[in-house]
Amino acid sequence: MRLAILPFLLLLVLNISTIVAQNFNFQEVPNPAGHNFDRFLFQHNELAYFTYRNADFNQVLFSYDGTNLENIALPSGYSLEDYFFQDGDRFFFSVIDENFTASLATWENQTFQIFPIDGGFNNLQQFAFEHADLYYFFYTDDNFNGGIQAFDGTSFTEVVFPNGLDWNNYEGEINGVAYVSLFDFNTFAFTFFAFENGTFSPVATPAGIEFGNTILAQEDRLFITFFAGYYFDEQIFTFDGTDFEMLETPAGFPLYDGASIEWQDEVYFSFGDSYFENATLFRYEDDNSWTAFDNPMGLNMGFFPEGAIRENFVYPGYNNQNFDAQMTIFDGNTLNVVPSPNDRSYLGIATEAFDGLLLEYLDLNTFSIRLLYYDNNSLMEVPMQPLNAYNDYETTYKSRIFISFRDASFNSTLFFFNLNAAPISADNTVNTTTETPYRFSAADFTFSDEDLNDVLQGVQIVALPTAGIIHLNGAQINAGDLLPVADLNQLYYVPLDNGTGTPYDQFRFAVWDGVNVSNASYTMFINISPAVSTTDLNLAASLSVFPNPASDWVKVDLVDFSDTEDLQLTLFDANGKRLESRGYRGVPEQFFLDQRPAGIYYLLVQNEEASVGQKIYVAH
Repeated sequence: MRLAILPFLLLLVLNISTIVAQNFNFQEVPNPAGHNFDRFLFQHNELAYFTYRNADFNQVLFSYDGTNLENIALPSGYSLEDYFFQDGDRFFFSVIDENFTASLATWENQTFQIFPIDGGFNNLQQFAFEHADLYYFFYTDDNFNGGIQAFDGTSFTEVVFPNGLDWNNYEGEINGVAYVSLFDFNTFAFTFFAFENGTFSPVATPAGIEFGNTILAQEDRLFITFFAGYYFDEQIFTFDGTDFEMLETPAGFPLYDGASIEWQDEVYFSFGDSYFENATLFRYEDDNSWTAFDNPMGLNMGFFPEGAIRENFVYPGYNNQNFDAQMTIFDGNTLNVVPSPNDRSYLGIATEAFDGLLLEYLDLNTFSIRLLYYDNNSLMEVPMQPLNAYNDYETTYKSRIFISFRDASFNSTLFFFNLNAAPISADNTVNTTTETPYRFSAADFTFSDEDLNDVLQGVQIVALPTAGIIHLNGAQINAGDLLPVADLNQLYYVPLDNGTGTPYDQFRFAVWDGVNVSNASYTMFINISPAVSTTDLNLAASLSVFPNPASDWVKVDLVDFSDTEDLQLTLFDANGKRLESRGYRGVPEQFFLDQRPAGIYYLLVQNEEASVGQKIYVAH
């Protein structure tokens, strides 16, 4: 169906190069009946997985497809206790039976498999570490003595601790050897061991100081703290699998202040002076020297929150004299402070959103956590839900950010807001006849979007046609112009000669959902062929344009054409600009040309059933 041409109206083209919006319109994911939201676990095969608490406060596993929650049933007699990790398509949990004994469970291909252990160390406590293609889990026996069970994917092998020792922590791996720390019940101290082939081997540590913990683990070395002196001051040592070497602290800053990261193959630590004041950020250089980064005025280095490390920046917290934290942006050379709003103290980063950051701040009046959005320029408070408090950022799934909130009774519910995924389109082909402009509509531009509520809001012209012209009701169009959807029925393609082709011409476009333009561009092919339908042929045979060439006027008549109702006559110049349009009234129509420049013009005659074009030559 072809649409009749509307009366001439010149519309401006909106040229947009960058489109940014922040839409914090939270939508609720209703809790299943009798359950309250608990936490996010993982995503797999286009589904997200959450746990909910039932009336007995037991965890229940649900999958979520973006619309519906579906319960994942556990084997009879078991309830979910904890989630550990994913290995390919296999997921590892702990489950408890009716006697409250915890066992390892795996879930794969929608099926749970339970791996109970009879006797001995049979009560699963936690995942300990992975080493040499084995998973090691910490178990206790009926007397709460601890041991390690090695799991090869199908069965367990018991690994007993050295006498009098219990599990503390996995510290890291160097050259294929795992290193762990164990707790000594006799000395109430931690001891350091190498672990290989199921055997613990003690590692001699520096004398006179107590093992603390690994603060950074690299492929070829561990950075480990030890406690020394009456005040248990922390000293940092490196361990390369053979030797310990103490780091000489920066001059004037003898005390490690507890903050450390590895970023872009560099390691950073915070150190304070002898009074635990003036904590400052330092980078440890390859020549064992230190590079200091001066504190912003009135602030001291505070902490690296979870999620602080991003690709190009780190976002540490710096404290003022009241220990209210300010977010600071560190690029490896300079520190730039983003001042906290009044009565807010920076806690950390929840996630990335809208090309910015969603941040967590402490409300110093209510001591609740608030969400703020940072757009790389300023902070804005995110409107909260009608529940009592923010609970946690859960995940980003299908271009939605999921956040849990809790009510005054501490019952949690999951909410999300859309990040607005970029829409997609497809190549398309439109057809017209020789010397006949084609009028587009929104239906010519395919649109789909993960955000189900999004619809086509506009089309961006990426590349212009080469054998014809596109114009917006006579207004010039440039590559990069964004045409609102309401204007698309004023978009015309005009061929420059009487040629034909399949395709005859083409241009490239992208679609816009009101926030994002599609990441890809698509091709609109234009086929031009001689009039082929019987109605078109009858209209062409009936069309009389005389004189042609013309000078001062031209008369248009439709001889013996039966269906003249709603026929529209439109005159275009050679550039495709619409000059004049009128309805056919059943008598010859006259167009005056004496005030128009000499040249080529196009006459388009059409209604909803037929269309034909005629080239007119004007000479004065």
